[in-house]
Amino acid sequence: MKERQYIILSEKQYFGGKAGAGTPQKLINEFPIHTTYVAGFLGLDAVMRYKRPAQFNIGIELNPKVVAVWKNAEYTTNDILPANLTVLQHSFFDINLPC
Repeated sequence: MKERQYIILSEKQYFGGKAGAGTPQKLINEFPIHTTYVAGFLGLDAVMRYKRPAQFNIGIELNPKVVAVWKNAEYTTNDILPANLTVLQHSFFDINLPC
């Protein structure tokens, strides 16, 4: 059965990506129930694209081309909308998260 993608991006592959067959699901199955998901090194984050959306989804990515890809994402469900997804063009190492 084909896995459901909640977010569809125009780009499909990224160096170091985790989009290989079954890889996102293996990682997602290890997640506890959560309301916030933070991807510190966003890339094309297969986990964020395939997991059930959290209430708050935050991606941090330094590469402006990757940020642009996320800004133009398509959503396949109303469970995640642009209001539930924040993509910051910033270095993970220079950001202060309030948690």
